Order: sequence, then structure tokens, then C-alpha cells
Amino acid sequence: MFKRILRSKTLQARARWILAILLVPPFIFFFHMWVGGRSVPGPGGTAGVVFGRQVPWETFQQEYWLIRQSLEAQAQGTIPEGAEPALRQQTWDRLILREEARRQVRVSNEELAQFIQRQPTFQKDGRFVPELYYQFVRGLGFTTQAYEARIRDDLRIQKLLESVNAQAHLTDEELKIAYANEHEQIRTTLILIEHAAFADQVRQTLSDEILREVYATHQQALQRPAKRTMAYIGMSLEEAQQPESPISQEEIQTYDEEHADEFMQADGTARPIEEVQEEIQRRIHEAHARTRLKNLTLDLEEDLEQGVQFEEIARIRQLPVYTVGPIERQTKDIPNGPTGSMLDAAFAVPLGKMTRVFETPRGVFVLRPVEELPASVPPFEEVKHEVEQRAVQERSREASHARARQVYEELVALRKTGLTFDEACLNLGLEPLRPSPFTRSGMVESLGDVPAVTGVLFNLKAGEFSGPLDVPRGFVIAFVEERLPVDEAQFERDKERFRQASLASKQQQHLAMWFESLRTQARLKSFLEETSQ
Repeated sequence: MFKRILRSKTLQARARWILAILLVPPFIFFFHMWVGGRSVPGPGGTAGVVFGRQVPWETFQQEYWLIRQSLEAQAQGTIPEGAEPALRQQTWDRLILREEARRQVRVSNEELAQFIQRQPTFQKDGRFVPELYYQFVRGLGFTTQAYEARIRDDLRIQKLLESVNAQAHLTDEELKIAYANEHEQIRTTLILIEHAAFADQVRQTLSDEILREVYATHQQALQRPAKRTMAYIGMSLEEAQQPESPISQEEIQTYDEEHADEFMQADGTARPIEEVQEEIQRRIHEAHARTRLKNLTLDLEEDLEQGVQFEEIARIRQLPVYTVGPIERQTKDIPNGPTGSMLDAAFAVPLGKMTRVFETPRGVFVLRPVEELPASVPPFEEVKHEVEQRAVQERSREASHARARQVYEELVALRKTGLTFDEACLNLGLEPLRPSPFTRSGMVESLGDVPAVTGVLFNLKAGEFSGPLDVPRGFVIAFVEERLPVDEAQFERDKERFRQASLASKQQQHLAMWFESLRTQARLKSFLEETSQ
């Protein structure tokens, strides 16, 4: 019965109210972006304890769905089932934050009223119109008291986070150090010992016996993931847009009259209906398709709640059953079918069981895994080439590391005799690389993005050189020729812009540390795992 009620024009209008407005600042967007959210029936009672206070199951579920729906709206799709633990944690974080804000922050009636009155949705000609506000709240199905309690909570959270951010400061000395860390450069000479230089030599040593040993010791790496065959029913947006019957001229005329302001000519007069008829038909077809998908969603959810079997649902709803597979996890979207995230979610469902109803702008689907090929290691002959490639990579890396250690020790010995670094390289027949100067966070020519390496090099003084450092292509020994200090004039020009960016970064770090501490203080006890078993 409840599913059928949702099809009424009144509740459709309500949904349009919610879709039309994003009322509040970023910290407090959850409630107002909740489009079509609905709580999952739970066991009742308490979901957990925060700051020693019990959190009712209904309270947790409401916050959970607000967050889930807002994230799905931003992602324009479903959230993978594997993300459930993260969603639950975000919900608890939201509840912890709300409770702390209630304990620490006061929002007066005047502040609440001013916030509401400033919202453009409730204004006409720049002035607050109470009837627009009451109409909006009624459209959501809330009392003004309940709605304003949500807004007050959101404003408390916003003020709390602003006060935490205000605790983060940046002194001039800290600013200068941060700028130097980002802009100071060094000039180096590099000795690169590449893995690839040893590949041919290593490959010649690989007998069949050795490869079988590699195969035996790398079973986990060679294992092929499980595959599943999935059955699914539903309807894509493209299928829903197939016209069930021609659109009547009367329907086109009515739409034109109701949306006359959208089809105006430059002189303010209405465009002839012949010119806009094709656009109107497209819009009506799309609206019908959205309605068909929404109705199908409600029907399928009702079937699942009543325990109707998969094949019976397909028969009752006159939906063809499609099959795909065997497929691995993280398969891409199926044209006119389930998305990759839906298929991924179906891997978390026991064989023969159905997923929940997935509703996205692309379509509505229910999936059921029907067969599984378990993870397995292919026979040696089937993966022999892969085993050989793995053996070559591993043994070439070992050889390049050994050679780099040898070169390093020889360089140390030659330097002790008084030779310069370049002279020592020449003596050993090495051809150094001389990349352009780089910063701590910059790319290094011939090496790419190697933050671990640059971190080591910036701790060296001019005239020092490193031991062998691991890089993607091999191992590198780096000699620091020169440290290039910050351009003071450029620092003065960049100072204020850099201060703002650095302060924002420090505020984020401070906020993260503060919230970790708040989590500890909250002493969260979650009972969700117990209720889900």
C-alpha cells in the first residue's frame, strides 16, 4: 500500500520541492539533498551509544539514508555494497559531530530566523515571504518545529567547525619554512642502474625447472579471481523511453500552455506550436520514462519485501531475464544493463539470492548470481609465459640492486682517494645523468615522481651522495651538487596567496586531528553488527 501512495501527485510535487533547492552551506547539505530517501525497516531499539547517550535505530537509519542519498546524487549512480562499512562510519561520525555541537554550541532563535529569512527560496523581490517558507516545509511533510530543529543542528555544526578551524594559526616563520619546503631546489648528478639492463642475461638462465619453482612459490599471485554468472531483470532508461503509445496532440497542447514561458520568442511572444512540437514530444517521452522507472522501482521493492521469487517477479512484471557471465569482479558497465558497481555488489550476495533494487538515472535493476567459478591457479603450461616474465622481473631487480651496491662501494672508495664525484664516475666508466633542478615535491627527469627519493636527497648537503635508492626503473645513486635557495623577491610576491593556501591546509590537518580525538571521547559502541547477523 505504501509503495502505491508514493505515486500520488502530492508526493511527486514534494519530491520536486526537494530537488529544486540546495538550501544550506556545504557542512549542512545532507538533509536537503535527500531525494527519495527511505529508511530500511530495522529491529528497533538502540543502534549504539555515543557520549554515553543511546542512539535510537530510527535516528541512525535516517542519518544513514541522508548521507547515502546525497553521495549517490553526487556520484550520479549507486554506491557499491563494499562501501557499506565506510557509509556506516560516516553516519556515526555525523552523529558524533551533531552531539558535540549540541553540547558545545548555542544557536539563538534570532540566528535561526535570520538564516531562514536570508534564503532566496523564501524571498520575493528580496523580502522574506512567510507563506513560501511554510509551503516549503509542508511540501517536505514536516512541521516547522521538526524542520527548524534540523536547521539548528546544522548551524551548530557549522559554528563548531568554524571555531575549530579558527584554532589553527600560521606564524611568519612557519610560512617561510613551508614556502622553502615547496620552492627550494637542488641540482644533482644521477647514476641510474636499470633493471632492464639485466633482463636478457637473466632470461638465458631460466630453465624449465627454475620456472616450475617460481610457479610453485607464486601460487597466490598467479591465482585467477572467482567469476560469476549473473541473471538480472529490470529496465534501462533507453528501454523506458520506447513509446507505449503515440503522444496525443491534446497532450502536446497542454504541455505547451503549461510551459509557455519556456518557448518564448525574442519579442516576448509565444513560438508557434509547430516549431516546438518536437521538443515537447521529447520532454514528454522523457517524463514518461522517468515515471515508468520510478513505478518499476516501487513494484520491485514491494516484490522483494513480500519475498516473491526472482522468476515470478519477472513473470508478474513482464520483464525478460538477461544473463551475463562468467565475469570477474570490477567488470565494466553492461550496455542498457547493470552498471559496474551493481555487478560488483552482486558478488557480495550469496548464490541464488537477489540484490536490493538498484535505481540510477540509467535504469532500474535487480540482480541474482546463479553460478560461480571459484578462484583457481591455472596449470603451469597455461601461465608459463607469465611465470617467466615474473621471474625475469624479480631476478633483474635483484641483479640491478647488487650492481648498484657494488657501484656505491666503489664510488666511496674512490672518493676517499681524493677524486671528485665526476672523476670517480669516469674512472668506473659510468655515464651520469644531469636532470634539471627540482623541488621536494617536483618531478625528477629520467625518474618521474619519486617522493621517497627526493625526501632523502633534500636531507643531504651539497657534495654528499646517497646510497642506492629504489625507483621504478631500477636503483639510483644521487650526488647533490648544489642547493638553490628560495628567491626572496618571489616569496614576497607570493606571500599572501601562499599564506591562504597553507593556512587552509593546516586547518584541514588540525580539523582531522581534532575529530580523531573527538571520536575517542565519544566512546562509540555500535550494535549494528549484532543486528545484521
